[in-house]
Amino acid sequence: MTLDTCPRCNEKMEKGYMYSPRQIMWSEDNKAKYASLGGDETLVGVPLIKLKKVDAHRCKTCKIVNFMYD
Repeated sequence: MTLDTCPRCNEKMEKGYMYSPRQIMWSEDNKAKYASLGGDETLVGVPLIKLKKVDAHRCKTCKIVNFMYD
């Protein structure tokens, strides 16, 4: 799989950047969270001064975003 091809419709995805004023987290369950107090993994950390942007590709039709994190 490549980041620029949609895994659902196989069309070329639009290149851009993911960013957030807060961290981007990963959880293995879908339970509601009121705060991130451990147990989940931070994929993109909290910005100190400038917002960190990561390369991403999105399919506007399928509403899928692919991005690599560090």
